[in-house]
Amino acid sequence: MSKINQKSLSFKDLLIKKREEKGMLKKEVAKLFSWTPMYYGRYEKGNLKPSSNNIKLFADFLEISEKELQIIINNELDEKIIK
Repeated sequence: MSKINQKSLSFKDLLIKKREEKGMLKKEVAKLFSWTPMYYGRYEKGNLKPSSNNIKLFADFLEISEKELQIIINNELDEKIIK
C-alpha cells in the first residue's frame, strides 16, 4: 500500500485509511462490494472481520495480498486472545 503502513494499523483502520486515500464515501465502498452502507460500516467499526469468502474482495480494495490481509486479521485475533 503506497501511503499506508499496514503493519501498524488494524483492519478497520486500514479500511478507513484506504477509503479516504481513494476519496470514497462509505456508501460508495458498500456499493462497490454490493452491500448496504450499514453492513459495510460494521467492518469499519471493527464489529466484523472478513470471512474466507470475502478476503479477496478486501485484499483487492486495500491493494495488498490475501496473505498479508490474513496475517493482519490473525494478529488482531491473537492480540484479543492474549488480553
